[in-house]
Amino acid sequence: MLATKRTMGNNSDIYTISGPAIDLGSQRRVPRGVATGRASVRADGELRLSTMALTANARVDGSDLEASGASAKSLVVDVTATGTAQSPQLAVRAQGSNVVAPNGMAVQKLTASSRVAIAPTPLLTDVQVLLDTQHSSLQIGARSIRVQDGVQVDGARIDGLGQPIEADVAMSGGRLVVKLHATDVDLDAVGHLLATKANEVASATPTRPVADEHQPGVVKDAHAPAKPNRPHVSALPVTGRVSLDVDLVAAGRTIDGHAEIHAHELAGFGIKKGVVDLHGSFQGETSGLTIDASAAPYGTAKIVVADLKPDGAVLDPGSWERATFGVKAEGSAD
Repeated sequence: MLATKRTMGNNSDIYTISGPAIDLGSQRRVPRGVATGRASVRADGELRLSTMALTANARVDGSDLEASGASAKSLVVDVTATGTAQSPQLAVRAQGSNVVAPNGMAVQKLTASSRVAIAPTPLLTDVQVLLDTQHSSLQIGARSIRVQDGVQVDGARIDGLGQPIEADVAMSGGRLVVKLHATDVDLDAVGHLLATKANEVASATPTRPVADEHQPGVVKDAHAPAKPNRPHVSALPVTGRVSLDVDLVAAGRTIDGHAEIHAHELAGFGIKKGVVDLHGSFQGETSGLTIDASAAPYGTAKIVVADLKPDGAVLDPGSWERATFGVKAEGSAD
């Protein structure tokens, strides 16, 4: 990698760093098997020594990347830094294509952007992530994400799965605060998104022969949107609509708040039209759940879970495995 430096007067330095693409798999500093692919870096900037004012730009350009079970055909990250060297303000934008997550879920195109403050504590604002699959788009955003003795997410929002899903979440020192609201989530859209796998992305923009109008008789390849020619696939066994209203505070051995889930137009497992209502009431160390369900053509059911008490900290999954409770169930068949 080549680095150059040019001094301007007594109070301003300009730095430029650039280099050719490198093979990550061949680098001694990258443990074997951790990351593979090719990447290049270019950066330039100005630092005024009298005020420590900073202006800088950097670009990382990668291709055929693989790391920790995730991969991307291409990934470009642009960073602009302003402010001072002691407290820089960053504008970050990333674009990727044919991105595959460790669980196999894949997207044709990923676009992400955020403003980032480093000091006094890391703070991300105006966070936006756009995921484009072959058949749908999902937009994830947050007004701010603060990292200080934990994580606090304010104004989170998901669009593309029906009506918007809105949330505020804070986790710090063994205390969890969750506010979640959604009026209409489409389970079919959720299942279809989760079922988008890497093989679909690889063939998402197939080539097809197109006649060259300037050379009669000559056929060339052209990328063109192709209508999917495959059966509908979902990762969920049911379809339907869901609304959510959750407001909980969990810490130590206690939970306070409520959770309301209403699912309707459910279909699957032979059910033609199902409705499920779940009401959870949480008061300190004691919780209660009520589930009302109807499933045509089978019948109805009601389950009441009372005096639900976890055996330990509520954020420890093992505490719920050892929980004590009472159950009352009733139902009728059509």
